Amino acid sequence: MNLNTQLFLACALLSALAAIGAPAEAQALTADHLRCEYRESPMGIDTPKPRLSWWLESAGRGERQRAYQIAVASSPENLESEQFDLWDSGRVESNRSVLVEYDGRPLASEARCWWKVRVWDRRGRRSDWSWPAAWTMGLLHPADWEAQWIAATPRLCNTKILASGRAASDPANAAVMLRKEFRVDGAVRRATAYLCGLGYSELQINGGKIGDHVLDPGFTDFSRRALYVTCDVTQAIRDGGNAVGILLGGGWFNLATPDLFGDEHAPWSASPRAILRLVI
Repeated sequence: MNLNTQLFLACALLSALAAIGAPAEAQALTADHLRCEYRESPMGIDTPKPRLSWWLESAGRGERQRAYQIAVASSPENLESEQFDLWDSGRVESNRSVLVEYDGRPLASEARCWWKVRVWDRRGRRSDWSWPAAWTMGLLHPADWEAQWIAATPRLCNTKILASGRAASDPANAAVMLRKEFRVDGAVRRATAYLCGLGYSELQINGGKIGDHVLDPGFTDFSRRALYVTCDVTQAIRDGGNAVGILLGGGWFNLATPDLFGDEHAPWSASPRAILRLVI
């Protein structure tokens, strides 16, 4: 091996070692895990200006967000074609990525919103748009329900505790069951149910339970606020005859013992009741 060959091999080896040891340039910052009001693609958001959040990801160290842009559209097609008909924040110089308040066109009850975000890193490099996410608005005004409360007879809906510690149904205080039949003509494109059942409720359609929640809705001061749940029931509705059912328990709403409020009954205590809006 002559001297020129030895020098060539040495240079090649040094170049390879330098390439191995040199850190790769960090990719631009990206946005992921989009959330609306802390939830992933939620339904039934009933605050007029929902708050939006996202995670920041980068292969480099010490990276930070320099600016962001949020885009919101009324359909996935509009979002894809960059027809941001609900809100385009434009480039906003900010490192904020948590609970950014929606500031676009006023949102109506039951509105459906698709959104995405892109960010700029500390060097000013812009990321691609994130994967899209969505949220749907709930019922913002009492009149939007277009329904009336259905109340049970004024009696307690609790259970008796046996000496063995097991709970047994009391026929006089059994849970209330409400049921209504209806017909649908044609294939269902979308169906949404809004339910408030006090104190606890379970929604069933065509004999199947809707959702995986238990003890809905959450406990509140019922004299001031009652929570409701929103469910996508598209797959549960069928062409032809259908039946919707609500199972009602008294819970904290139908409270007639002084355990929580001293010597007085709960100020809101009343018979179990429910209100339901089903949009097909």
